[in-house]
Amino acid sequence: MASLQLPFILALMVLALPASALAALGDCGQPATSGSQPTTRDALYVLRASVGSEECELCVCDVDDSGDIETTDALAVLRTAVGLDAAIDCPDECEIDTSSQCPGVAQFALFSSVRGPCSSNTDCAAFSVCDTELGRCRTATDVDVGWTGLAHNADTDDPVPARLFLDCEGPAPCGECEIVGHDPSLGNCRCANDNRTRCFTVAGPDEANCGGEECTCYFGPPMPLSAGNTPTCVLNTLSRQPGGSANVDQGSGSIEIHLAEKVFLGIGLTTPCPICLNDPTPADGMRGGTCSGGEDNGETCDAQAYNATFPPPTGAFYSLDCMPLTGANVSGSGLFIDVTLTTGQSTLSADLPCASEGPFADLDCHCLACSEDARHACRSDADCTQYDAGTCSEIGPGTQPQPNACSDGECEDLGNGEGRCATGPDDVFCAGLVRANGSGFIGCNTNEDCAATSIGVDAGTCDLIERRPCFLDTIVAQGAPHPVIPRGAGTFCTPPTSAGGVNLAAGLPGPGRLELQTLVSLFCKDAPTTPYQPGVGGCPAP
Repeated sequence: MASLQLPFILALMVLALPASALAALGDCGQPATSGSQPTTRDALYVLRASVGSEECELCVCDVDDSGDIETTDALAVLRTAVGLDAAIDCPDECEIDTSSQCPGVAQFALFSSVRGPCSSNTDCAAFSVCDTELGRCRTATDVDVGWTGLAHNADTDDPVPARLFLDCEGPAPCGECEIVGHDPSLGNCRCANDNRTRCFTVAGPDEANCGGEECTCYFGPPMPLSAGNTPTCVLNTLSRQPGGSANVDQGSGSIEIHLAEKVFLGIGLTTPCPICLNDPTPADGMRGGTCSGGEDNGETCDAQAYNATFPPPTGAFYSLDCMPLTGANVSGSGLFIDVTLTTGQSTLSADLPCASEGPFADLDCHCLACSEDARHACRSDADCTQYDAGTCSEIGPGTQPQPNACSDGECEDLGNGEGRCATGPDDVFCAGLVRANGSGFIGCNTNEDCAATSIGVDAGTCDLIERRPCFLDTIVAQGAPHPVIPRGAGTFCTPPTSAGGVNLAAGLPGPGRLELQTLVSLFCKDAPTTPYQPGVGGCPAP
């Protein structure tokens, strides 16, 4: 009779005592808390484990090393909790899965360099400041591509979301975690044979959703670009799973991204990509808008991201439901670009001979392309042999790579990784239609070049003069760690397209430089709607 009453009496004793604050997770005698000693909460947990209502490892709850969890173990924990002498001696070799205290997913939002209107910093998000002269919020984002300088300070969509799976050991705070792949749950993976059908296999065949056809995962919706009066529409797809590592508490690390960039000739000078019109609630998973232009013209769409420049002057929404025309593709299955985004510093030097002979043989370039497969850019023969793509000697149609397109080859260092041609050229643009950052993109020689009769839209007068930007001999991109709003930085090489005009305008093959302002949200491994708080934790204990 006494043995039957012991669990009941012990439970009453535990409940009658004040409980200590719950910590993350403990060791011997502490299945519910961690601290200097067990608490009454631990004693009650051990009691429940002794009667089979809770599960507990022997090395946590078998405090007398008897080989079983019994009510006497709970009584010993209780005695320790209230300050009485009791022996606490658990068996060794206990594996506790502390990874559940850590995030399992990191969700990113990538922002453009110029965002919404403002009159002061209070009108802008915490990761941006108000450019009062421009009247727009600015972030640290900067995208420069190609050696000519005409595709520098490129416009990007906003926001571009992405989710990555994390593998953290724990316990919290979790510190360094491994990036183990792309999470397709945001709906940015689509069947190659039907871009309106979502799929969940990264860069591989998807039997369940695509009937065995390839599932293509996109790094954002179509992105409109224009360089040297040559509009293009770009789709960044993942060629394989991303990797890398991140310190989830400090907001530092690096992400290895492997892209197959698909480049399409633009629909028009001011509207390079199809747009998604009149969607009442963007990014809600409902196709409430209508595609204008491209392969899906007239179909419904869910607007996913906004581009503040194209079409000017107000910009428009873009969607993976609205794809460019297949026949306008000038990149085949994609241009392969490998870039590591780091919160530290990334550099790229011009130390590759631009040509083996001729007038460019004395110049050093940043990048070339592989001779047997120009979809791979390179800096050495080794970059090509790993893909069985020949040697690093291809220049692509329409262009001869150079360090820059400055009149005298001298690129002036403006600081913060930016360069500008010291003596020219000075480019002239139409002043009536400009990018969101106020710079020109429609090149001209006379006012007639800006008239509606010439380009289909009135772009004002031909008198906006700008000095050409350029890449320095050593390209530097600088990131910045932060638990919530880190800045990622990367330098890379971009291969040439099959269109000589695109290569000539942008300067491909050529280098690229990224500085991307991001916002990061972390979610618990075993509770995917519960946020992980950097430096604190907050995920449920195992």
